[in-house]
Amino acid sequence: MPAEHHGSRLDRPALDRRLDGALERGALILVGPAGGGKTTALEAVAERRGPVAWVTAVPSDADPGRLLARVVGAIRAAAPGVADPFAARLAGATEPVRARAAARQLAAELAERLSGPLTLVIDDAEHLDATLDRPFGGTATDVVRELAAAATPLLRVALAGEAPLDVPAERIG
Repeated sequence: MPAEHHGSRLDRPALDRRLDGALERGALILVGPAGGGKTTALEAVAERRGPVAWVTAVPSDADPGRLLARVVGAIRAAAPGVADPFAARLAGATEPVRARAAARQLAAELAERLSGPLTLVIDDAEHLDATLDRPFGGTATDVVRELAAAATPLLRVALAGEAPLDVPAERIG
């Protein structure tokens, strides 16, 4: 059955169901070429689930500390107050932050503080190049891996990119 066009969005119910099902089970990675509609598809599904913390990755987000700060900022915007204590500790750190351990701590705090569902979307995830290992914390992919694998019942993680990342998530595309 051909996709129907409604306004500025293509109606793709089969894809919507697959994405929604993957998010219901945990994390997902949507892989496809540039301009293939990944962002539009994730916007539609994520918004139906509740608040969305959206990060559009750029090349400098391959730095795990920068990515972690951007994720925290997106969570604070989508779910006010939930990540504030973590953000304050992150801002007040006097030693280098170990991004992987900090992501684990963030996930644990979200498990305690979230009162409703939250979807974290990282679009253009191909910019999180796993080869850029940083001192004190691993890679940006490690940060995403910790969040996607965490036992945080109300947090779902969706990634969209031109290439898959090594993250525990259902791959679609």
